[in-house]
Amino acid sequence: MHRVGVRIASLALLAAVVTTGVGCGKSPAGSVAGTVLLDGEPLTEGTVAFYDMEKGKGLSCLLDETGMFVSPVEVPPGRYKVMIAPGGGPGAHQAGADGMPALPGYDGPRSHRIPMKFRDYEKSGLTADVGPGENSFHFELEST
Repeated sequence: MHRVGVRIASLALLAAVVTTGVGCGKSPAGSVAGTVLLDGEPLTEGTVAFYDMEKGKGLSCLLDETGMFVSPVEVPPGRYKVMIAPGGGPGAHQAGADGMPALPGYDGPRSHRIPMKFRDYEKSGLTADVGPGENSFHFELEST
């Protein structure tokens, strides 16, 4: 009888340790990738920047020659505001706090073809809901 009680207590302790460990630490991260079109054509230069207003953290990805972007790091789940701006440059993919890359401090030329409204998180109207696993986004911008 004593052995049964010890086994039950051991199983209960094991279950408590396992369930306590679930949810500890960081939440599952996701990858971010996608494309950007401007007037139906791939946007081949610029930066796609994601910003989590609640957490005050962001991430930026450079566009390639096909209009695609891929985050070099995993991203915490959340709702992100998105802006698309000219340039990128140094620091665009350098890790910041908690493994999140810092947003670039780019103040690019006003003559770039990306409309000004898409260069601002508040005005762009673009958002991205990032979840665990792979996340793909397609942004279609109009210059008019």
